[in-house]
Amino acid sequence: LFADRHPVPYDVLSIGIGSVTDREGVTIEGLTIEGADVASGTLAPIKPMQTFLDRLDRRIETLRPGRGGRPLRVAVVGGGAAGVEVAFCLLPRLRRLPGAVPFELSLVEMGNRLLPGMPAASARLAARLLAARGVTLLLGRRVRAVGEAALVLEDGEERHADVVLWAAGARGPALLGGLGLPADSRGFLLTRPTLQTTADAPIFAVGDSGTIIDHPAAKAGVHAVRQGPVLLENLRRLLAGRPLREYVPQRDFLRILATGDRRAILVYKGLSFHGRWCWWLKDAIDGRFMERYRV
Repeated sequence: LFADRHPVPYDVLSIGIGSVTDREGVTIEGLTIEGADVASGTLAPIKPMQTFLDRLDRRIETLRPGRGGRPLRVAVVGGGAAGVEVAFCLLPRLRRLPGAVPFELSLVEMGNRLLPGMPAASARLAARLLAARGVTLLLGRRVRAVGEAALVLEDGEERHADVVLWAAGARGPALLGGLGLPADSRGFLLTRPTLQTTADAPIFAVGDSGTIIDHPAAKAGVHAVRQGPVLLENLRRLLAGRPLREYVPQRDFLRILATGDRRAILVYKGLSFHGRWCWWLKDAIDGRFMERYRV
């Protein structure tokens, strides 16, 4: 059912609308619409990624007049893979601002270390590299509110921030909650290993939008990519009345986080590395993947 056109009938449906950043329990001044583009307020949401840099640049431009010589204060909320990579890659971008604008960058994570779900050695490596580049790490600190030019932490401390980049976890978009289908505590649709909803309907949920009830996995692009062939085959099998194939998430997968200097942190099977060769590998893998979709 649509808001602006006639309904579209279906025999089988696949839902893959991704996720939104998790701001549950956080008061955000001036933000009333989920996923809103906030260009003039303190918050600059990471998602949708397609418009992130444009929104960030617009926000910074609004801060130029009347700043005097005060540094531009930027905070990244969320110390997972997304927040850490954004913090690393934001540093060279801020250094290239016209007029050599001074800045201060901080990263806030409610857990006691960065990169939850990755080896402790990887977290220590990332923390060491960020600190060496002048990034202030606030670990074990939960954000309670985002106000005008400030972050309010759970203990009541208020920290000045001109721009807040939100990368703290993921939850299901509001649309998923209105479908009447079983969902987990974060609003993602529950599926069987076949990627079909547990509601016994001809509906599939893939990528971030679905959580396999027997094999819950991290919300990572690698799973969405690997689910694609299984989804295609199961759409055909369902229409043909044949048994469906199961998707089993791999236990471990290669993670490569760019550090903003043509180097990267590589994490695989409990091992961590940092260097140019890691970035070259990331660039080659990403480039090969994107080339498949270039027209």
